[in-house]
Amino acid sequence: MILENIIAASGELANINTLLLMMLGVMAGLLAGAIPGFTIAMAVVLVLPFTFGMTAIQGLATMIGVYVGGLSGGLMSGILTGIPGTPSSVATTFDGFPLARERGKPGLALGVGVWASFFGGIIAAVCLALIAPQLARIGLEFQPWDYFTLMMFAITVTASLAGDNMIKGLISGMLGLLAATVGEDVVVGVPRFNFGIDAIGQGFAFLPVLIGLFAFSRLLSDVQDTTTATRKLGTGTAEAVRIEHLKSAKAVLTDWINLLRSSFIGVFVGVLPAAGSSISNVLAYDQAKKSAKNPSEFGKGAVEGIVAPEASNNATAGGALIVMMALGIPGDIITAVMLGALLIHDVTPSPSFIAEEPVIAYAIFISFFIANFMMLALQSVTLRGFVLITKVRIHMLTSVILFYCALGVFALNNIEFDLWTLFGFGVLGFVMRCFGFPVVPMILGVVLGRIAEDSLSRVVAISYDPIVFLSRPWSLFFIILAIMSMIFPLYQAHRGTRPWTKFFVPTFLIALSVPVFMMNGIVRPSIAGLMLVSGIVLFFLRMRNGMTVSAPPANIDSN
Repeated sequence: MILENIIAASGELANINTLLLMMLGVMAGLLAGAIPGFTIAMAVVLVLPFTFGMTAIQGLATMIGVYVGGLSGGLMSGILTGIPGTPSSVATTFDGFPLARERGKPGLALGVGVWASFFGGIIAAVCLALIAPQLARIGLEFQPWDYFTLMMFAITVTASLAGDNMIKGLISGMLGLLAATVGEDVVVGVPRFNFGIDAIGQGFAFLPVLIGLFAFSRLLSDVQDTTTATRKLGTGTAEAVRIEHLKSAKAVLTDWINLLRSSFIGVFVGVLPAAGSSISNVLAYDQAKKSAKNPSEFGKGAVEGIVAPEASNNATAGGALIVMMALGIPGDIITAVMLGALLIHDVTPSPSFIAEEPVIAYAIFISFFIANFMMLALQSVTLRGFVLITKVRIHMLTSVILFYCALGVFALNNIEFDLWTLFGFGVLGFVMRCFGFPVVPMILGVVLGRIAEDSLSRVVAISYDPIVFLSRPWSLFFIILAIMSMIFPLYQAHRGTRPWTKFFVPTFLIALSVPVFMMNGIVRPSIAGLMLVSGIVLFFLRMRNGMTVSAPPANIDSN
């Protein structure tokens, strides 16, 4: 039966018109993703009217092409200019831009991003095809308590993204959370912090804040003195910007543990409705940094720092499609548009969608797989043109980039206040950079603040009992992860020099086994048993080896 469905779906897709439409969709996604301020959702919405005259399979295949291309296209702008083309490429700029600008290797940075996106998408395609019904059941288990604790865990990532100055990083994160509270209350609709100005009462849209903090502030930094403004965007020669695909692919595959971990993080976050790639790329970057042998290299052009966010954001698309197909629930804005396209073609999305419409379901599997190959081929061809941007002087690009940023922000909602938001947060970001405050934690606070507040409001509406947070397995799971995440920077700084660091990993395994054991089914409690046994064995082995540790380095206080 499965083979018959695959053959039927392949026959529908093996059509020159369908393949050309997919190629056009991927190209449109690449262009939309590369333009700061022009979101993937906007591109998919613009493509939707053109799918009305197509079959359901052709329309979905085209939109999937836009989706995959847009997720990967954002790396071009982020790596070459330091301005993420899409929110899903925010973390890519952390190391992609330094590798291209400061180390003079834009070709390698772009190549690593392309291949990481490709492999992340392929891994997600395999997950989509093999475990869609099983993995999608996790989404049904999540309740408001679980969403809130997930957001709290994600907010603890600011501790890892704060750099050398933890206090400034935390202040930046708190500013982001404060910005997220401006506007109407999500429950009762009461305006907050609007100072009597109606325009502020609508709140700060995420995209103008993102572009202001990243784009405008960086443009101001680049042109604040004549020497910087008149130099070329790229510092290397023509040979330095030549893309070496074999070297890039080898670098990505060599970092296969990071690749797999980041891809699975992307799939998992994609399965959670409304989470999205703007969260998964930052979480994957955080986990890559925590697991790296040399975390100090992150932020200075580390290849691992490009592999993690690019693999995760493309994999998130696979997770979102899993939810859409297995449950009929939109995993993000793009899949919500796709669900609308299904309804237009008289196909009703539901948990029985795969069983009732197997040909369409398998066509989605296959088109997502093919779209990743098209993305690789088309981006490989067009990247040489994008790399030429590095030869243009910065002052020439500044006004053009700012114009397109403002155009994209205004086109999103046609609201003049969004332009003032871009300007205001751009100036704020510039001031923060001048005083050494990282802008990344603030972005994370803005992204997660609204989701966390919405989840907390639903929690309070249901029950005031805080014990529910500890009685629900997923909520307890994320609480433990959040606590360990906050402790981890201390563990990383004193690993091998403090006795307590020897017991961090076994304690983590033992603690995490508790909520996993509480979960339904047989597989997860069995995994919890293995975690518990491993943690206990590791704990006693380290106890038996004694409490002695190596002498601390000279720059670490031994008291």
